[in-house]
Amino acid sequence: MRITIDDVARLAGVAKSTVSRVINDSGPVSEITKKRVLDTIDLLKYKPDALAVNLAKQETHTIGVLVPDIRNPFYANACWAAEKFARSQQYAVLICNSDNDPKIEQFLFDFFQERRVDYLLSIGGSNDLTNIVNFAVSGTIPVVSVDRKIVGYNIPSLTFNNFAGGVMIAEHLLKAGHTRIAFATSDFTPAEVERRQGFEFALAKAGCPLDPRLTFVYTEEEWKEGKMLSLTAALKSNNRPTAIFTSNDLKAIAVYAIIYKMGLTIPKDISIIGYDDIDTAQFMRPPLSTVYQPIEEAIYKGVEILLSFDKTTRKENYLYEPRLIIRESLNSFDSGGKPE
Repeated sequence: MRITIDDVARLAGVAKSTVSRVINDSGPVSEITKKRVLDTIDLLKYKPDALAVNLAKQETHTIGVLVPDIRNPFYANACWAAEKFARSQQYAVLICNSDNDPKIEQFLFDFFQERRVDYLLSIGGSNDLTNIVNFAVSGTIPVVSVDRKIVGYNIPSLTFNNFAGGVMIAEHLLKAGHTRIAFATSDFTPAEVERRQGFEFALAKAGCPLDPRLTFVYTEEEWKEGKMLSLTAALKSNNRPTAIFTSNDLKAIAVYAIIYKMGLTIPKDISIIGYDDIDTAQFMRPPLSTVYQPIEEAIYKGVEILLSFDKTTRKENYLYEPRLIIRESLNSFDSGGKPE
């Protein structure tokens, strides 16, 4: 039989409201009475309703976590890190996916409020900042943004230097002798846009601007379904690119599939480099060159900021630098333009 608060009150010889005040530490109770109630709780092995206790304290010990798509290993790893650190601080997480859709994002912001989460960690997202800004400005729930910088509003953000990552990739490919370089993306997130900007900047600075005919932009659905027709056509041409930079590792996996289906090899026929350094990258054949971002470190810091959040919290922005990871998916060219 389940022990109730009434059982505790009856055995301790106090009112039910007194037991409630002891459990919630919400009102004056003498030390003698408090000890008697606690001893009774221990004797009966009574487990207070956690939700009721937290609501009485106006807390749920829950952190809302919003990501674009948890199927992306980068965001899956971010959620794992958030849950791990939150758990160590006696918090649970409530994870939701926005699909990079502003309408879904708005629905989920309302949902988090209805569920009375204590804090919100927003990871990534679309270029439309309206919803997160309005949510943060309302002041109902403290918000920290990871992987999406929000300028001009008091929202702490932890972002990665995607522009620098794009520059690193361009410089490495040029140094390796590549001049006919393709770029494949979806361009729907701030991170992808910044990577493209850095990539184009470095190529132009070196006198080798990105060829618009070798720039391939597809929707996420097209990427998932393998419908990259113009990229496939470019790979079939006699003047195909010698290297492809994809705006994340998942897109590199899709390009691998196209290349192998055509009977080409990596990196002998074409070099590939991705971005994010997801766990799968090192196990691909050949292992994928990519750019590492310290997502776990950023997530830990983001949760730490949330849990110490109050009206005096400084709305600082943190910028994390990327690191180039060179594996076996890249080839170099000799001075004669032949693969080494």
